[in-house]
Amino acid sequence: MKIVIAATDGMPEAVLTALGSKEFAKHSLKVIENNLNARETSQKPAEYCVQKPHITTNLGALGVSLTLKGVSRETRASEQFHRALQALHDLAEAILVDALKSAKNAPRVQLFCTMELDGDIKVPDAWGRGYSRLLEHPPVWLSAAGVEKGHE
Repeated sequence: MKIVIAATDGMPEAVLTALGSKEFAKHSLKVIENNLNARETSQKPAEYCVQKPHITTNLGALGVSLTLKGVSRETRASEQFHRALQALHDLAEAILVDALKSAKNAPRVQLFCTMELDGDIKVPDAWGRGYSRLLEHPPVWLSAAGVEKGHE
């Protein structure tokens, strides 16, 4: 499993530093261990890794896309994937808001988290309907104050 992060050109350096930190990687892998029953992820760098953010073209607004790729369904229940994606979203949201607090003239940033699986699972009703191999947490707009209400 690999976490891939894309951030828009012009993202505050504090955000890029936080998302590319060992601390964020360790917490992200702990989410995978706790929710998807992975073991010793830090000792398997080819199987479990967190890629430092790469930069995407800025078309007028800032955003961060976080995707957990290469996820095998194995014997895991759908709810495990839902919990894992929610936990990754919550972690990224907290890291982003904290980093934005230290940025000069902190901008609004959209956060979008997804998970790519090797087969279809049931999608939570709050996130859509039916079955899919792509889980998408609803995107949110963030600022130094947290989630912007009306823009969740």
